[in-house]
Amino acid sequence: MIAWIQFLASASVIAVAGTRLARDGDRIAELTGLGRLWIGVVLVAGATSLPELAASIAAVRLGAFDLAVGNLFGSNAFNMAALFFIDVAFREGPLLSLVSSTHGIAAFWSIILMGIGLMGIIYRAEKRFLLIEPDSLLMIVSYVLGVWLLFQ
Repeated sequence: MIAWIQFLASASVIAVAGTRLARDGDRIAELTGLGRLWIGVVLVAGATSLPELAASIAAVRLGAFDLAVGNLFGSNAFNMAALFFIDVAFREGPLLSLVSSTHGIAAFWSIILMGIGLMGIIYRAEKRFLLIEPDSLLMIVSYVLGVWLLFQ
């Protein structure tokens, strides 16, 4: 019974904090002039990905590498599927017709990054560059390039 109470309390905190995070992100975008898209894609997305990062680091420490990778890919898949349910619940028309067309760049770039990650899983690299596998290095470089493109 205590676990249920803790779960409901945690879920309530997340619901309140998520709403506040979106509002504060919008305010940061106004104050800095960086733009709502860039703040949303970089800062808000980064903040909301911290639980997945913590869970993946814990899984790697336990030696459960498949769990770490599954956590990251599963989180992305869930977020993409959630768009369907949000669109169904949104009554003012198609949800994606109201967002900036620049979100297409972010969505396309995320698909590219997921593809690179999947290729890295299928193709097991034997060489490492500066203690990092080529697919991981390509993902980091691609992410930085994508963020730079969004900022432009």
